[in-house]
Amino acid sequence: MRKVKQTTITISTILLLVLCIAADIVAARWLVSGSGWIFVVSFIGHLLLSTIFVLLLYVSQKTEEMVNFNFLLIALAVTCAIPAYSMPGLAMVYVASRKAKFVEDDYFEFDETLAAHQLDEVPRELSEDIVGFMRAEQNIDALKDIFLSGDQRLEEIAIQKLNRVGNKSAVSILQSVLSQSSSDVKILAASALIAIEEKTVEKIAKLQELLKKEPMYTKYMLELARAFDLYCHLGVLDDSLLQYYQNLGIEKFSQYCTLVPGDEAATVEFGRLLLKAGRQAEAEAVFVKLIQANPDDLNPRIWLAEVYYTLQKYDKVKAMCREIKSIGNVPDIYADTVNWWTRANTDDQLEVAAS
Repeated sequence: MRKVKQTTITISTILLLVLCIAADIVAARWLVSGSGWIFVVSFIGHLLLSTIFVLLLYVSQKTEEMVNFNFLLIALAVTCAIPAYSMPGLAMVYVASRKAKFVEDDYFEFDETLAAHQLDEVPRELSEDIVGFMRAEQNIDALKDIFLSGDQRLEEIAIQKLNRVGNKSAVSILQSVLSQSSSDVKILAASALIAIEEKTVEKIAKLQELLKKEPMYTKYMLELARAFDLYCHLGVLDDSLLQYYQNLGIEKFSQYCTLVPGDEAATVEFGRLLLKAGRQAEAEAVFVKLIQANPDDLNPRIWLAEVYYTLQKYDKVKAMCREIKSIGNVPDIYADTVNWWTRANTDDQLEVAAS
């Protein structure tokens, strides 16, 4: 039904665009040959037709949920300034841009995964395909090496991909690019971070609307908590707003974990957000509970060690690292740190770690 409606609107819009172009050609002829009141009426008519033309383009874009306001503003300026010829030309440009995807040079392409009617599918896709989600995380980690290559073109492509993914790992890499790469790449990274911020704000608003309709739908609840967490991770807030959004995320994570106590991955995210918010005692309780439920799971132990480190309880950090090492299969990213703490035998070494 939705597709039929979109097709009907598209066909109607195309017909109206053709009529608008034909009418503007007539108005342009009167502008050239007319004088006095005919010239004035023709000029006003041309401006009205230009406005209608741009509105029809907007309707067409909105139907496909791919509105580009920059293009619309340029179209309005060009059609008002150039009678007759501009409308057919812009119409052809618009049609061509719908058929071709300029990936190579367009760093501000539409992110179709966040179209309005698809936002409510995001929680379902993430929760039902955890393996795919973890694979995506690994692919993001692989992109880090690209920024060590010195190949600016590869770096630009990597930034596009990170922009499309738009999760916390992607944001962390983009933030590091800002302090390490060339000026051109920095501009692209900053633009990508702005785009992710805008998409995150849009996602938060959409999920809040969905939760108003279905307040107990846990998948929306979880994704809203993650969106708040990501918004805080973007680093665009002052201290008071940061605390406000952290509290919103904590509230949603708490609600979700109460309703779905078996989701260990979400509970770890909950504990991490508590830790970032400076609520170490609550974070410790979350991770201890996870360890009791699954003694062989390394993830909560690693984060519990991080909690102890922020509390400067270095003996507990050392003890936790020994437990982690005894379980085995420590991820490479943590292996050196775990080994160091396992070997730390003196207070002097612990003081060095603290500094």
